[in-house]
Amino acid sequence: MINRQTQQIICLFFSIIVITGCAKSSQLPARELASAAEVKRIASAFETITTANAEAWDAYDFNAMKTLYTDDIVFTEATFGDHIVGIDEVMAMARAMSVSFADMRRKITNHYIGLEDSLCVYDYWNWFGSTEENPFLYVFQLKTRNNLISNWTLFEGLESAEKSGFASKQRLDEARSLLSDYQSAWSSGDSTKVAGVYTSDAVRTDTLFREKQEGQEALTSFAKSFFAWYPNAQWTLLQSFGEWQGESPITGGTYSIKVTDSSDQSCEVLVAVLLQASEGKITHEDLYYEPASLIKCGWAK
Repeated sequence: MINRQTQQIICLFFSIIVITGCAKSSQLPARELASAAEVKRIASAFETITTANAEAWDAYDFNAMKTLYTDDIVFTEATFGDHIVGIDEVMAMARAMSVSFADMRRKITNHYIGLEDSLCVYDYWNWFGSTEENPFLYVFQLKTRNNLISNWTLFEGLESAEKSGFASKQRLDEARSLLSDYQSAWSSGDSTKVAGVYTSDAVRTDTLFREKQEGQEALTSFAKSFFAWYPNAQWTLLQSFGEWQGESPITGGTYSIKVTDSSDQSCEVLVAVLLQASEGKITHEDLYYEPASLIKCGWAK
């Protein structure tokens, strides 16, 4: 017969097995990584077209410009109410700019990519009082088709718009508050705080990881997963930009997400977000990634 002490040892042994098994079964699956090969392919194609576009505009080379756009290209700049359709209209805009701003120059400072469209960040100077040392910030949202630019949306930097008088104080304050609330929520480690910065029917799309959440329940669930994948992740706002007029204008920001990589070393993933809001709550979000940081931190392999 088995004595009482042996029975206790056996019960303890099986209890440990059961508890360990339950813990393993409830463990959150690791996040599916992005493909580094795909990230590099998208980044290379995007850098090629954006570099060619910047060079053509710096030289006001109209022949080169015409080779970069689709015939039905759409250009939008909500701040000035511009909505231009067709390559002829875009070329007319370029010719007018060459007369009024012949000395305007630009430099690409960063790229943030998605699967269907991407963002390019520029410094501009000789434009509304800006200089190369104190440039005007622009962000282009570009969509391509057959390696040609088919859709071009332009955003001005927040500080640039403020200095140039493009935006009202109320609009600027709303943008600053929204970007600050977003940073605080995603740095909190608290999924309920994340859900609290969104409306009940908000839609959030990760343009590279093929992740989409609709409604606060889905947002709360994803935030829980995010904080489990990246404990103590800290978001820091780097640049602010957006549309400064119009209905439901877009507010944009670039952020550094400080995380720990697979080697337990501190690492920073750079992202850009486009936000739309109603009464201070986010109704729609699109998220993009700076490709080199994504690969360096092991989010793409």
